[in-house]
Amino acid sequence: MGLRLPLVAAAVALVAGCAHNIGDSCTTNVDCDPLGTRFCDVSAPGGYCTVEGCDATPVLNSDGTTTFQDTCPPEAVCIRFFHQIADESCDPAKVPNGCRPDERCLCDQSDPATGACIAPAGTDGGVAPAFAHCAPESSELRDCMYSCTSNSDCRSPGYECRTTGSLGAEPVPRGETVTTGRTGDGGVILGGLPVGIPASFCVKSAPSFTPPPDGPPPQPTDGGPGG
Repeated sequence: MGLRLPLVAAAVALVAGCAHNIGDSCTTNVDCDPLGTRFCDVSAPGGYCTVEGCDATPVLNSDGTTTFQDTCPPEAVCIRFFHQIADESCDPAKVPNGCRPDERCLCDQSDPATGACIAPAGTDGGVAPAFAHCAPESSELRDCMYSCTSNSDCRSPGYECRTTGSLGAEPVPRGETVTTGRTGDGGVILGGLPVGIPASFCVKSAPSFTPPPDGPPPQPTDGGPGG
């Protein structure tokens, strides 16, 4: 019995060491973690190891202050994905913004410094293309995504480094209490809804945001690591 326990411990350590990082390629969940704590999203090119249902949890510091840390591994960040509805455009700067009470108005692309939507160039038949779309609150999914600072940090080909505030991706709220402007830790508040601190993550490449001259604007896509 005394020999069996060290052998079991060594086996567990060996299995844990075989787990892939968030964002690694995969074909099955076992490729990501033999213990079953990670998920392989096969809708992403080459598969994408992730952890579903992540969150930001409060941590009490020794000085009595509280910070928020997400539940993802160190190489990753927790991202919220909403499914934008292609035929429901909106404007988050207006009241009402064009969405139903159970929906939120999300930018197709936003400025990380201000949280404001970026309008695409060009027009479609003389009409400025939509720059934000409604997304049902119930469509929210949360996944751990590999953190990045540039496209070179992501797998190639097929992936890009994207910043939250674009195509239905939002950071996880971290206990903000203000309702306008910016929080003290850099989080952005839009329309009274806390949207957390902007983050960049590796995800399936999306079509170019800026449409060709006189071409139709790009349509929002389904959320999640697969795009």
